[in-house]
Amino acid sequence: FDFFKLEGFLSTLLSKKFNFSFSPSYYYRDLSNQKLDAFSGEFNLNALPANNLNIGLGTYLENFRLSADLFPDFSATRQTNDGFRWGPELTLDYLKKVYFNLRYIFLWHQSEITVSQSYEQYLRLFISRKIVKDWIFFFVIDYFWNDIRLQDDKNGALLYIPFENENHIDLKLEK
Repeated sequence: FDFFKLEGFLSTLLSKKFNFSFSPSYYYRDLSNQKLDAFSGEFNLNALPANNLNIGLGTYLENFRLSADLFPDFSATRQTNDGFRWGPELTLDYLKKVYFNLRYIFLWHQSEITVSQSYEQYLRLFISRKIVKDWIFFFVIDYFWNDIRLQDDKNGALLYIPFENENHIDLKLEK
């Protein structure tokens, strides 16, 4: 199997208190019986109300095309699923003695095989702090949840699942 991700980042300062950023991405995934092409873009407006605080509000847009061999022995059975994921994104960064980052994304998921009102959510919390001279503590939570409903006669093998979709909690102490 093959995985590939190409990502860019553009940012411009609009004033002393505001900046705009754009992150385009391309994803490619080739598993033995499933292929994915996806293009996404994140558009964010960030406010800097204080020296140690950054608040961002943005939009996430993604277009995907997934194809799968539902019966690999028959070449004529390759089926596709085209769709979109889009929604608001909120970020909060605080840096003083502790670095705190919170990111929340709510995405509507619409495709050829899903029922309307399907959605996904993603929450990331990252905290780090220097605790003694050369030691730093890191804490990360990634939490994904969704309510994606398939049409009655559609196969789940055609459902688009993003690359990063595992819930986890990480603790690290580093010197």
